[in-house]
Amino acid sequence: MNAWFSQTVDRFGVWILVLVGIMTLLPGTFDIPLLDRDEPRFSQATAEMMDRDDWVVPYFNGEYRFDKPPLTYWWMRVHYWIFSKSEFGARLHSVWSSLLVAVGILLMGRKYFGVKPAFLASFAWLTCFQIFQHGRLALADMPMVAAVFYASWAFFELSKDPDDEDPKWKWFWLLYVSLGLGFLAKGPIALATPIMAAVFYRLVFWRKGLHWKRVRLVRGSLIVLLMVGAWGIPALIVTDGLFWDIGMGKHVIDRGVEAFNERKVVPGYYLITAFISLFPWIAFMGKRFWNIRKGWDQPTAFLVSWIISPYLIFLAYSTQLPHYVMPAFPALLLWMMVAVTATDWKWGWLGNLWFWAYVLLLEVLLTVGLVWVLGSALPIESVKWAMAALFALLLALNGIVVAFRYGAYVLAAPFILLIAVFQVVLGGEMRKASPVIPIARIIEGLPEGTRLVGVEFEEPSLVFYTGRIWDFKVDKEDLLGDLKSEAGKHSCYVVLQNEQIVDQMINEGWGGAPAEYRKELGIDLKEVASGTHVVMHVKGLNFARMRWSDIVVLFPMDPLPSS
Repeated sequence: MNAWFSQTVDRFGVWILVLVGIMTLLPGTFDIPLLDRDEPRFSQATAEMMDRDDWVVPYFNGEYRFDKPPLTYWWMRVHYWIFSKSEFGARLHSVWSSLLVAVGILLMGRKYFGVKPAFLASFAWLTCFQIFQHGRLALADMPMVAAVFYASWAFFELSKDPDDEDPKWKWFWLLYVSLGLGFLAKGPIALATPIMAAVFYRLVFWRKGLHWKRVRLVRGSLIVLLMVGAWGIPALIVTDGLFWDIGMGKHVIDRGVEAFNERKVVPGYYLITAFISLFPWIAFMGKRFWNIRKGWDQPTAFLVSWIISPYLIFLAYSTQLPHYVMPAFPALLLWMMVAVTATDWKWGWLGNLWFWAYVLLLEVLLTVGLVWVLGSALPIESVKWAMAALFALLLALNGIVVAFRYGAYVLAAPFILLIAVFQVVLGGEMRKASPVIPIARIIEGLPEGTRLVGVEFEEPSLVFYTGRIWDFKVDKEDLLGDLKSEAGKHSCYVVLQNEQIVDQMINEGWGGAPAEYRKELGIDLKEVASGTHVVMHVKGLNFARMRWSDIVVLFPMDPLPSS
């Protein structure tokens, strides 16, 4: 079985991984509405750059957007040209990036550790929970992770003992072009991770001489500066330096000093979140720890240096988000799978205890979650089936780990098929639950230039799905006065009436306490807007907050474009 498996993945491994990536990352991507707040911001900013025919400065809702450099917008723009402005076009760059990393893990791992651990690490990359999410999101993270992967691999190839049959120029260009693209994707973190990995590799984990001349640091740095400067200098000139002040100052430095959105700093945060981010493959980590001193060689020393770097960089960073340490995941999965596939390394009591405690605990929790959702009298069918599909999907992922534990790799195929099916269900039900899509349909009949006002419902997805400029500066205290103004009589308002937490609604469905109403407006909009607006109610799930929202649309009887 092992010989057959190794021969198969050696010949067809890349194509198998591409197929797995298609099955795990594409289903549902067409239907799932843009999530969180950054997805619609990136997606709409790209559309606004296209409308302005601007390649330098992104805008969102008619204003500068300095959050990230432009690579993601450029890449997304290509997909908009091909597929038009859509969720699929906005997300496809992340899918490509995830596949590029998967293929890279296979090629690098096969060269130094063997085809079997390389393939399993690539497979694990495409199916671990954090990549399962970010591998399809309309964000800048996956292009940055792909750039860090190839830059790190190229540095290792240049710095180790040279192979005369492997021309150094290709690794030189891969290293510095990857660093330049990484910076253009998400800024200095793309440089910091490979640099710190190189330092730890040389000074801590492989304290032997490296071939620094082959790295050609000065010449390579000039290439990176030219790549970044070709965009950065015009961007600084056009914005009078604001791109640096806000992009670096607010979105990089300030987040390192003060937690974003007033989040609390949790000690050991990234070690704790690894149990979710690396689900279900962290179940194998016990065997790696049991054999932690075995198989130490130069490639392993570099992998460990690579793994540690993102965790140390973000250890002192005040804003904590689980995906920040994703650049470590390719090396971590490869390092782990070397231990998993080593037949002469024992699992030991730690490896077995770790595996079964984790797998069985997750099996119980996910099954309970599935019963909790399906067994409740939750009246919102779309939310019920979407959550059930998610729990079922995670159960299927958990099943793959058990199959791999016993070398039954072929059994992963039906689980992958189930994952694809559950994603289609998840995407369709999430689309039904979205309040923004029906709101966009209501608004599309308004004349271009009509003033649109969001009150207590300030989701960026409104801007993406309507393709119009919104005024989010009116709060509920100002609403009555704004409605009575001359401009207000001809404006369209989207107002949050109230919202409920979904968890509380499910518990209520089981006979528990009634779900609380939050952010209640406390204004009879039907009476206030009588004579000037038609009042319509839209209910749906606010994905950015996971709240079931009752939203009122005040459609003007006499719409006029804003002056």
